[in-house]
Amino acid sequence: MKTRLLSRKDIASFFTMKMCMEAVEKAFADLATGNATLPQRTPITVPDQHGLALFMPAHIKSLGALGPRW
Repeated sequence: MKTRLLSRKDIASFFTMKMCMEAVEKAFADLATGNATLPQRTPITVPDQHGLALFMPAHIKSLGALGPRW
Protein backbone atom coordinates (compact mmCIF):
# COMPACT_ATOMS: atom_id res chain seq x y z
CA MET A 1 0.00 0.00 0.00
CA LYS A 2 1.33 3.44 -0.92
CA THR A 3 1.11 6.54 1.22
CA ARG A 4 -0.41 9.59 -0.42
CA LEU A 5 0.38 13.09 0.71
CA LEU A 6 -2.43 15.49 -0.12
CA SER A 7 -2.21 19.24 -0.38
CA ARG A 8 -4.94 21.58 0.80
CA LYS A 9 -5.90 22.07 -2.85
CA ASP A 10 -6.18 18.28 -3.35
CA ILE A 11 -8.52 17.95 -0.39
CA ALA A 12 -10.64 20.98 -1.31
CA SER A 13 -11.17 19.52 -4.79
CA PHE A 14 -13.20 16.58 -3.47
CA PHE A 15 -14.05 17.19 0.21
CA THR A 16 -16.76 19.81 0.80
CA MET A 17 -17.29 21.70 4.05
CA LYS A 18 -20.58 19.82 4.50
CA MET A 19 -18.72 16.50 4.24
CA CYS A 20 -16.15 17.76 6.72
CA MET A 21 -18.78 18.78 9.26
CA GLU A 22 -20.55 15.43 8.92
CA ALA A 23 -17.28 13.57 9.51
CA VAL A 24 -16.46 15.70 12.57
CA GLU A 25 -19.97 15.14 13.94
CA LYS A 26 -19.63 11.38 13.46
CA ALA A 27 -16.18 11.36 15.05
CA PHE A 28 -17.41 13.19 18.16
CA ALA A 29 -20.41 10.86 18.40
CA ASP A 30 -18.08 7.85 18.23
CA LEU A 31 -15.83 9.39 20.87
CA ALA A 32 -18.81 9.93 23.16
CA THR A 33 -19.96 6.31 22.78
CA GLY A 34 -16.50 4.79 23.20
CA ASN A 35 -16.11 3.81 19.54
CA ALA A 36 -13.06 5.97 18.96
CA THR A 37 -9.54 5.69 20.31
CA LEU A 38 -7.68 8.93 20.96
CA PRO A 39 -4.76 8.27 23.31
CA GLN A 40 -2.83 11.05 24.99
CA ARG A 41 -0.16 12.54 22.77
CA THR A 42 3.10 10.62 22.73
CA PRO A 43 6.18 12.80 23.27
CA ILE A 44 9.54 11.95 21.77
CA THR A 45 12.41 14.13 22.90
CA VAL A 46 15.50 14.81 20.83
CA PRO A 47 17.90 16.27 23.42
CA ASP A 48 20.86 16.91 21.12
CA GLN A 49 18.59 19.08 18.94
CA HIS A 50 16.66 20.58 21.87
CA GLY A 51 13.62 19.12 20.17
CA LEU A 52 10.32 17.57 21.04
CA ALA A 53 7.89 15.80 18.73
CA LEU A 54 4.34 15.23 19.91
CA PHE A 55 2.40 12.52 18.08
CA MET A 56 -1.37 12.35 18.42
CA PRO A 57 -2.87 9.28 16.73
CA ALA A 58 -6.58 8.58 16.47
CA HIS A 59 -8.78 5.71 15.29
CA ILE A 60 -12.45 6.23 14.42
CA LYS A 61 -13.84 2.74 14.00
CA SER A 62 -17.09 3.57 12.18
CA LEU A 63 -15.28 5.74 9.63
CA GLY A 64 -12.48 3.23 9.09
CA ALA A 65 -10.12 6.09 9.82
CA LEU A 66 -6.68 5.91 11.39
CA GLY A 67 -4.29 8.81 11.37
CA PRO A 68 -2.83 11.79 13.19
CA ARG A 69 -4.90 14.44 14.92
CA TRP A 70 -4.05 18.05 14.19
